[in-house]
Amino acid sequence: EFGYGVVIPIIDSTGNKSVEQPLLPKLDFEVSPNPASEYFLVDYQLPVTKFQNAEFVMYNSDSRKVYSQPITKYWYQLLVETDNILPGFYVCKLFMDNTELAKRGIIIKPDLMTVDEKVKAEKQLSEFDEIIFESNKFLLIFPNPANDFVQLVCDYKSQTASNIEIVDAQGKILITEKFDAQNNILKINTSMLSNGIYSVNLINDGEILATEKLVIE
Repeated sequence: EFGYGVVIPIIDSTGNKSVEQPLLPKLDFEVSPNPASEYFLVDYQLPVTKFQNAEFVMYNSDSRKVYSQPITKYWYQLLVETDNILPGFYVCKLFMDNTELAKRGIIIKPDLMTVDEKVKAEKQLSEFDEIIFESNKFLLIFPNPANDFVQLVCDYKSQTASNIEIVDAQGKILITEKFDAQNNILKINTSMLSNGIYSVNLINDGEILATEKLVIE
Protein backbone atom coordinates (compact mmCIF):
# COMPACT_ATOMS: atom_id res chain seq x y z
CA GLU A 1 0.00 0.00 0.00
CA PHE A 2 1.38 3.36 -0.98
CA GLY A 3 1.76 6.25 1.43
CA TYR A 4 -0.16 9.48 1.18
CA GLY A 5 0.80 12.53 -0.85
CA VAL A 6 -0.78 15.86 -1.64
CA VAL A 7 0.09 18.65 -4.05
CA ILE A 8 0.73 21.91 -2.23
CA PRO A 9 1.48 25.45 -3.46
CA ILE A 10 5.11 26.48 -3.88
CA ILE A 11 6.51 27.77 -0.57
CA ASP A 12 9.25 30.37 -0.60
CA SER A 13 12.21 30.64 1.80
CA THR A 14 10.15 32.65 4.31
CA GLY A 15 7.48 29.97 4.53
CA ASN A 16 4.91 31.93 2.53
CA LYS A 17 2.88 30.29 -0.21
CA SER A 18 3.65 31.56 -3.70
CA VAL A 19 1.60 31.24 -6.88
CA GLU A 20 4.27 32.61 -9.18
CA GLN A 21 5.17 30.06 -11.84
CA PRO A 22 8.55 29.75 -13.56
CA LEU A 23 9.06 31.93 -16.65
CA LEU A 24 10.52 29.08 -18.72
CA PRO A 25 10.25 25.31 -18.33
CA LYS A 26 13.41 23.50 -17.27
CA LEU A 27 14.29 20.26 -15.53
CA ASP A 28 14.57 20.51 -11.76
CA PHE A 29 14.09 17.88 -9.03
CA GLU A 30 14.93 18.12 -5.33
CA VAL A 31 13.77 16.40 -2.12
CA SER A 32 14.01 17.99 1.34
CA PRO A 33 14.60 17.71 4.21
CA ASN A 34 17.03 14.86 3.78
CA PRO A 35 17.03 12.84 6.02
CA ALA A 36 13.28 13.09 6.55
CA SER A 37 11.08 11.93 9.43
CA GLU A 38 7.33 12.55 9.22
CA TYR A 39 7.26 14.07 5.73
CA PHE A 40 9.39 15.53 2.95
CA LEU A 41 8.85 17.97 0.09
CA VAL A 42 9.45 17.23 -3.58
CA ASP A 43 10.24 20.35 -5.60
CA TYR A 44 10.05 19.59 -9.30
CA GLN A 45 9.87 21.28 -12.66
CA LEU A 46 9.41 19.44 -15.94
CA PRO A 47 11.29 20.59 -19.06
CA VAL A 48 8.07 21.10 -21.04
CA THR A 49 4.66 22.55 -20.22
CA LYS A 50 2.65 19.93 -22.15
CA PHE A 51 3.01 16.20 -21.56
CA GLN A 52 0.87 13.06 -21.62
CA ASN A 53 1.75 11.64 -18.22
CA ALA A 54 4.21 12.20 -15.41
CA GLU A 55 4.81 10.53 -12.08
CA PHE A 56 6.83 10.71 -8.89
CA VAL A 57 7.93 7.26 -7.65
CA MET A 58 9.87 6.00 -4.62
CA TYR A 59 11.78 2.71 -4.58
CA ASN A 60 13.33 0.91 -1.61
CA SER A 61 16.85 -0.54 -1.60
CA ASP A 62 15.47 -3.73 -3.23
CA SER A 63 14.13 -1.65 -6.16
CA ARG A 64 10.53 -2.28 -5.09
CA LYS A 65 8.05 0.55 -5.62
CA VAL A 66 6.76 1.76 -2.25
CA TYR A 67 5.09 5.04 -3.20
CA SER A 68 3.89 6.81 -6.32
CA GLN A 69 1.93 9.90 -7.22
CA PRO A 70 0.75 11.20 -10.61
CA ILE A 71 1.91 14.66 -11.62
CA THR A 72 -0.49 16.94 -13.47
CA LYS A 73 1.39 20.27 -13.45
CA TYR A 74 4.74 20.93 -15.10
CA TRP A 75 5.98 22.66 -11.92
CA TYR A 76 4.85 22.33 -8.33
CA GLN A 77 5.67 20.93 -4.93
CA LEU A 78 4.55 17.61 -3.47
CA LEU A 79 4.18 16.91 0.23
CA VAL A 80 4.91 13.25 0.90
CA GLU A 81 3.89 11.89 4.32
CA THR A 82 5.95 8.93 5.49
CA ASP A 83 3.44 7.23 7.83
CA ASN A 84 3.39 4.04 5.75
CA ILE A 85 7.06 4.13 4.73
CA LEU A 86 9.57 2.09 6.74
CA PRO A 87 12.91 3.52 7.92
CA GLY A 88 15.66 3.17 5.34
CA PHE A 89 17.30 4.49 2.18
CA TYR A 90 15.07 5.16 -0.85
CA VAL A 91 15.48 6.31 -4.42
CA CYS A 92 13.04 8.97 -5.67
CA LYS A 93 12.51 9.16 -9.42
CA LEU A 94 10.75 11.62 -11.72
CA PHE A 95 9.15 10.17 -14.87
CA MET A 96 7.54 11.92 -17.84
CA ASP A 97 5.97 10.17 -20.84
CA ASN A 98 7.50 6.85 -19.69
CA THR A 99 11.01 8.32 -19.56
CA GLU A 100 13.06 8.65 -16.38
CA LEU A 101 14.13 12.29 -16.15
CA ALA A 102 15.84 12.54 -12.76
CA LYS A 103 16.46 10.72 -9.48
CA ARG A 104 17.47 11.55 -5.91
CA GLY A 105 18.36 9.49 -2.87
CA ILE A 106 16.71 10.07 0.51
CA ILE A 107 16.90 8.60 4.03
CA ILE A 108 13.57 8.11 5.83
CA LYS A 109 13.17 8.03 9.66
CA PRO A 110 16.85 7.78 10.69
CA ASP A 111 15.84 8.17 14.37
CA LEU A 112 14.14 4.75 14.21
CA MET A 113 17.21 2.99 12.82
CA THR A 114 19.89 1.11 14.71
CA VAL A 115 23.41 2.54 14.55
CA ASP A 116 24.42 -0.02 11.92
CA GLU A 117 21.28 0.64 9.82
CA LYS A 118 21.91 4.38 9.94
CA VAL A 119 25.56 3.97 8.89
CA LYS A 120 24.47 1.72 6.00
CA ALA A 121 21.79 4.19 4.84
CA GLU A 122 24.22 7.12 4.97
CA LYS A 123 26.76 5.11 2.96
CA GLN A 124 24.07 4.25 0.37
CA LEU A 125 23.10 7.92 0.07
CA SER A 126 26.72 9.03 -0.30
CA GLU A 127 27.46 6.42 -2.98
CA PHE A 128 24.20 7.22 -4.77
CA ASP A 129 25.00 10.94 -4.87
CA GLU A 130 28.39 10.11 -6.41
CA ILE A 131 26.69 8.04 -9.11
CA ILE A 132 24.29 10.89 -9.86
CA PHE A 133 27.19 13.35 -10.08
CA GLU A 134 29.10 11.12 -12.48
CA SER A 135 26.08 10.38 -14.67
CA ASN A 136 24.67 13.89 -15.05
CA LYS A 137 23.35 14.12 -18.60
CA PHE A 138 23.66 16.94 -21.08
CA LEU A 139 20.87 15.37 -23.14
CA LEU A 140 17.42 13.98 -22.34
CA ILE A 141 15.12 12.35 -24.91
CA PHE A 142 11.37 11.79 -24.56
CA PRO A 143 9.22 9.99 -25.36
CA ASN A 144 11.59 7.06 -25.74
CA PRO A 145 10.59 4.73 -27.40
CA ALA A 146 9.14 7.20 -29.90
CA ASN A 147 7.18 7.15 -33.12
CA ASP A 148 6.36 10.36 -34.98
CA PHE A 149 8.46 12.82 -32.96
CA VAL A 150 10.87 13.24 -30.08
CA GLN A 151 11.66 16.17 -27.84
CA LEU A 152 15.22 16.79 -26.70
CA VAL A 153 16.25 18.75 -23.64
CA CYS A 154 19.82 20.02 -23.62
CA ASP A 155 21.45 21.15 -20.36
CA TYR A 156 24.64 22.32 -22.07
CA LYS A 157 25.24 26.07 -22.17
CA SER A 158 27.37 27.43 -24.99
CA GLN A 159 27.91 30.73 -26.75
CA THR A 160 27.47 28.94 -30.07
CA ALA A 161 24.68 26.74 -31.39
CA SER A 162 25.12 23.00 -31.06
CA ASN A 163 24.04 20.33 -33.52
CA ILE A 164 21.89 17.26 -32.96
CA GLU A 165 22.57 14.24 -35.16
CA ILE A 166 20.44 11.10 -35.34
CA VAL A 167 22.57 8.22 -36.60
CA ASP A 168 21.59 4.68 -37.61
CA ALA A 169 23.37 1.43 -36.66
CA GLN A 170 25.67 1.73 -39.69
CA GLY A 171 26.84 5.19 -38.67
CA LYS A 172 24.86 7.04 -41.35
CA ILE A 173 23.60 10.48 -40.29
CA LEU A 174 19.87 10.58 -41.03
CA ILE A 175 18.79 13.80 -39.32
CA THR A 176 20.71 16.94 -38.41
CA GLU A 177 19.18 19.83 -36.48
CA LYS A 178 20.64 22.97 -34.91
CA PHE A 179 20.19 23.36 -31.16
CA ASP A 180 19.95 27.06 -30.24
CA ALA A 181 22.10 27.82 -27.19
CA GLN A 182 19.34 30.07 -25.83
CA ASN A 183 16.63 27.41 -26.11
CA ASN A 184 17.16 24.11 -24.30
CA ILE A 185 14.23 22.26 -25.94
CA LEU A 186 14.09 20.90 -29.49
CA LYS A 187 11.30 18.93 -31.16
CA ILE A 188 12.28 16.67 -34.08
CA ASN A 189 10.02 14.91 -36.57
CA THR A 190 11.04 11.21 -36.63
CA SER A 191 8.14 9.86 -38.70
CA MET A 192 10.49 9.05 -41.59
CA LEU A 193 12.66 6.74 -39.48
CA SER A 194 12.16 2.98 -39.64
CA ASN A 195 11.66 0.95 -36.48
CA GLY A 196 14.97 0.33 -34.74
CA ILE A 197 17.64 1.74 -32.44
CA TYR A 198 19.43 5.00 -33.25
CA SER A 199 22.12 7.13 -31.65
CA VAL A 200 21.40 10.77 -30.88
CA ASN A 201 24.56 12.88 -30.68
CA LEU A 202 24.95 16.35 -29.18
CA ILE A 203 27.82 18.08 -31.00
CA ASN A 204 29.49 21.42 -30.33
CA ASP A 205 32.56 22.72 -32.19
CA GLY A 206 33.04 19.30 -33.78
CA GLU A 207 33.12 17.48 -30.44
CA ILE A 208 30.51 14.89 -29.40
CA LEU A 209 29.44 16.01 -25.92
CA ALA A 210 26.76 13.39 -25.29
CA THR A 211 25.22 10.36 -26.96
CA GLU A 212 21.87 8.78 -26.08
CA LYS A 213 20.02 5.81 -27.55
CA LEU A 214 16.67 6.41 -29.26
CA VAL A 215 14.21 3.61 -30.00
CA ILE A 216 11.71 4.05 -32.83
CA GLU A 217 8.78 1.65 -32.88
